Amino acid sequence: MAGQDREQASVFWDTLMKIVPGGMIGFRLADEAVLFASDSLFELAGTDRAEAEAAGLLDWFTHIIHPDDQRRVRERIREQLYINGRAELLYRLLHRDGHQIWVRQYSGIIDSDHYGKYCLCLLLDHTDTKNALDIVRQTQEETKTLINTIPGGVAKLSASDDFRILMASDGYYRMTGYSEEECRRAPIEGRASRFVVPEDMPALIQAAAGLIQDNIPVCAEYRIRKKDGTLAWNTAYCSRVEREGDELILNGVFIDTTEAKSTERRLVSLINSIPGGVTRLHMDGDIRIDYANDGFYRLIGYTPQEFGREPVAGVYSRVIHPDDRQMVRERVRRFIDTDRVCPSLDYRIVTKTGSIRWMRASASRISDELEEQRSIQCVVYDITEEKLLQKQVELSEERYRIITEQTQDVVFDWNIETDSLYYPPVFAQKFGYTIPVECGTSYLLSSDIIHPDDRHFVADSVAALRGGQPYLETEYRIRRADGVYLWCRARITSIFDENHRPIRAIGILTDVDAYKREAASLQALAQKDSLTGLLNRMTIQKRIQDRLQSSTDGQQHALILMDIDHFKRLNDSLGHSAGDSLLIDLSARIQKESRKSDMAARMGGDEFAVFVDGVVSTDDALLAAGRLLALFRQTMINDRGEQCITGSLGVAVYPQHGRTFEALYEHADAALYISKRRGRDCSTLYDSRDTV
Repeated sequence: MAGQDREQASVFWDTLMKIVPGGMIGFRLADEAVLFASDSLFELAGTDRAEAEAAGLLDWFTHIIHPDDQRRVRERIREQLYINGRAELLYRLLHRDGHQIWVRQYSGIIDSDHYGKYCLCLLLDHTDTKNALDIVRQTQEETKTLINTIPGGVAKLSASDDFRILMASDGYYRMTGYSEEECRRAPIEGRASRFVVPEDMPALIQAAAGLIQDNIPVCAEYRIRKKDGTLAWNTAYCSRVEREGDELILNGVFIDTTEAKSTERRLVSLINSIPGGVTRLHMDGDIRIDYANDGFYRLIGYTPQEFGREPVAGVYSRVIHPDDRQMVRERVRRFIDTDRVCPSLDYRIVTKTGSIRWMRASASRISDELEEQRSIQCVVYDITEEKLLQKQVELSEERYRIITEQTQDVVFDWNIETDSLYYPPVFAQKFGYTIPVECGTSYLLSSDIIHPDDRHFVADSVAALRGGQPYLETEYRIRRADGVYLWCRARITSIFDENHRPIRAIGILTDVDAYKREAASLQALAQKDSLTGLLNRMTIQKRIQDRLQSSTDGQQHALILMDIDHFKRLNDSLGHSAGDSLLIDLSARIQKESRKSDMAARMGGDEFAVFVDGVVSTDDALLAAGRLLALFRQTMINDRGEQCITGSLGVAVYPQHGRTFEALYEHADAALYISKRRGRDCSTLYDSRDTV
């Protein structure tokens, strides 16, 4: 009967080895001898059974285990078997044709009459599953890296629980200055609302409510207080609401706009400093002027008395072009009724003479608790010439707008180990050429693709990323196919291997060329007088102060102040347009007479200043003043050349008459008035013994 049992057991195992998926093999525990092996095991390894038996099954099986896994397999099986009585592990087998097979092995100890105590091993092919898991992990890592490369952060917030943070990218935490672990503790306690400045919370809650109610994407700007105590501006873009039971979840992208806000304030300050008309107005059914300076009345062509009488009667909208009146009224009313900053406004006016001029107004609010109505302070200046130029380049601007709207940011991939770069097709669309994948950073730094002045920025960035820096931002210029260089901002995030060694970097190239050029243009515009094109008072004062501070012992400079004799009388008799033409003509002559090292400015009204850099003596300064005085006598009042103007000049010399701009200006001004007292049409060197 015992023999029949053994025979039945043998038949059972033979059948089992044929129907079980994967390979089976049994080892005697006493000496690790191979007791049996299924045909499917040899098929798994691509080996013939006879060949394996000839080599010895134990040696054959040991040989097909990947060399890097053999020791681990032996140790893990022994450890798990003798402790738990069973074992499970994942390792590689070498197929006969050389490729690797991932197998998952399940082992257990069996005590049988036929074989005694032995270890039964079942090997299942796990290659496809293992590869799929590796692809999933790689995709997850690349997705996470791309999210962290976005300039800002991504987060899921619970609108039902005080904006509790459900998930956030590294970039989101980097914006706050807190780590993810720190955000879980007090004072944040996992609530994004704890970052927000309390005054900004109502607007943020209102925006979230609108998104939840209407399911329309919203954009909200607000301030946060970072870990170091500083304030930063954030802009949130939320486009989707999810519902999980009773909980409402907001998905959003959060951008740090602090730098943009700071730049915006600087640009507004520059625009508001441009000379022109200054007015104070209020809305009383219409736009009424409370106060205006002389520059404002020069712009519209009315005297203050004329402006207060019919047909204008102090109503500013009556001088605004009929086609623009309603638009201006609505913009002013909206500005008064809200707490928002008013952007600059372009519109047309009709002057007293009937000519149409383009104006640009910049406004700020005046809050006075003693006044029943709120007032607005405005700076207005003439941009007619700018508008004429704008029409000439309208077609070019339209082409630029279309290109800008259709162009997407360039996402590039740098393999640090092979130093190869991949740029998508959008790079070729934007710059007009492709960069071969095999070309790496060394090629970029040695070619003319990067602007020569910016290559050290790129070289420093490459070195920092190779050195393990996880994230960086830099700006540099990239050549287009036509040779033009465009400013781009690069945001780059590194990918590390298990040893925290940088192996790849993913970056985003953003076109910031238009922003760079516009900022430079506005800065240049703010330094000039809008009528004459000379430097304005604020600019020449700063430049003179800088020049005096850099002067060395023994150097002398001269400041010459001048104005037109009886200009008010000429302006009143000939009209403001003729007066402006006279100022423009004289300014052109002064600019032409001045050397490149000198500085010429319109200080206001009919007063001009010239800073002569590097005079030999006071006599040299007076010679320069004499040449400028001759310019007045060459400037004609009318085109017929019947009468010329004269001027009065005052001269102060550095360092004898002062070591600061204020001192030189005060003394040159005093000398100018001595010239007027002497009968005008002359120049005077400052002398402390003279009195005005």
